[in-house]
Amino acid sequence: MISGVVGIPLLLSTLVCLRTDIASYAHLISSTFLIQGLVTFAQATLGVRLPVVQGASFSFIPAVISLSIARGGCPAITSNITDQSEIWEPRLSEVNGGLFLASTIQVILGFTGLSGFILRFIGPMSIGPCIGLLALDLIGAVWPSCSVHWGVSGVTLFSSVLFSQYLKNINVTRCFTNSQDTQSHINGYIFQLFPIVMAAVIGWFFAFFLTVGGVLPEDPQSPTYFARTDFGNQFISDAPWFTLPTPVARRWPVISITATFGMLAGILASVVESMGHYNACASLSHVSPPPHHAVNRGILIGGLGCVLSGLWGTGTGTGSYSGNIVAIGMTRVASRRVTQVTAVLVILAGLFGKLIAVLASIPDPVIGGVLGALTGMVFSVAITIIQKADMTSPRNLFVVGFSFFIGISIPAFLRANPDAFRTGLPRLDEVLQILLTTGMFVGGFVGFVLDNTVPSTLEERGMLSFQAAHNTSEDRERLLVYDLPFCMDRIRSSSWTKFFPLCPTFRSFSFWKTKRTRKSIEEPATEMQ
Repeated sequence: MISGVVGIPLLLSTLVCLRTDIASYAHLISSTFLIQGLVTFAQATLGVRLPVVQGASFSFIPAVISLSIARGGCPAITSNITDQSEIWEPRLSEVNGGLFLASTIQVILGFTGLSGFILRFIGPMSIGPCIGLLALDLIGAVWPSCSVHWGVSGVTLFSSVLFSQYLKNINVTRCFTNSQDTQSHINGYIFQLFPIVMAAVIGWFFAFFLTVGGVLPEDPQSPTYFARTDFGNQFISDAPWFTLPTPVARRWPVISITATFGMLAGILASVVESMGHYNACASLSHVSPPPHHAVNRGILIGGLGCVLSGLWGTGTGTGSYSGNIVAIGMTRVASRRVTQVTAVLVILAGLFGKLIAVLASIPDPVIGGVLGALTGMVFSVAITIIQKADMTSPRNLFVVGFSFFIGISIPAFLRANPDAFRTGLPRLDEVLQILLTTGMFVGGFVGFVLDNTVPSTLEERGMLSFQAAHNTSEDRERLLVYDLPFCMDRIRSSSWTKFFPLCPTFRSFSFWKTKRTRKSIEEPATEMQ
């Protein structure tokens, strides 16, 4: 969670050219903490009502990359520009305006229940290439932070691999106790639970030794200056103990049709990804798959979170975190109350000015190394999704391979030759340039078209597992976990609520209802606390 809250604002600040303005970077982090806490609490209380953590999503970064390329690169640190805000404020305002307007689409999808209809046509052949190309775009955004000092980023990345893969099965508590009662031990697999945090600490100490040893330059104009651990000391000293990030703190979001279409690709990817996370979280929590009304509320809350992100100027929308879902499987703690308490702590952390200043002063290559490890996990998620389809089928092999080919080649060509594609309409050219240089959109769209037009069976496409995951059991007892925390008697006694997609009595509209599976009805479930 913390790596995303700090790392994604770093990527964004680099892309919109505000990294040298540490105060504005700290505001991004503080706003991200606040919005993440608010949306997480709302999601666990009123939304999908699963212990899902919401936070800044990687899905929006490719659109920001395309916008950054279209607006020109960032000026060099050594340039004569006296006020860097003249560069980054218009760019960030455009990103936030596009996010704000595109988020209304997600709100509409959740409020009307259209997300269930869309899921009938989107399967592994569409989602897999989309997320895989997202990971490839992230690589291009992450390596500049790593290149500030490859030694520091390399140590951080190596530590994350060491802790998460080689030391993950070491129970630390057994090293300090002679008790033979394994049931009395708390979960001591700290390398498995906190590999990223521990890797960041190791990377920071390595950068600290390089700083005090005089290896890193003290010149702020040097490219490796942001690898020092003391570049933000003065800012930490001047930072207030408490701060309240406010919406439109610097400039109102600027509505741009170009940025809106770019962010819309991220919105759709985030919606589909969240649906998969809801089902995975329900499975690990030993409850029934979320019914349509719970998914609709989850999508709605996520959309409102993206709207707030646009107003607060975070530059990236919110999405569910797969890392916290994995943590549920490892800790066996699947509790809404724990998630709600965590959300409150995250909100308080966003108000703690000194803590935000410390996080904003973490060396860039440390964050880059952490993001490098997370980027690999994003690509592995894409592979896992693709495997849900029959990958022995020549048809599916072609769809996946062709989607990746088009999703890589067309954006690369247009970035190298921005004038190669012109319609004669400047505004349309700008929109198409943004969309066609976003590999996630291009590859996902190609996969979507091919998957829905090339003849095949639902089983071969992997659609049966996707659709079955969101089917609803008729057993009301098993779905009580998804009921709203208030007014349930009144909701059940009102006949109109069965037509309202957000109410627990809603059972999806008949013209896009999918067939239930016996397995989804017979599996036992337990209620979360």
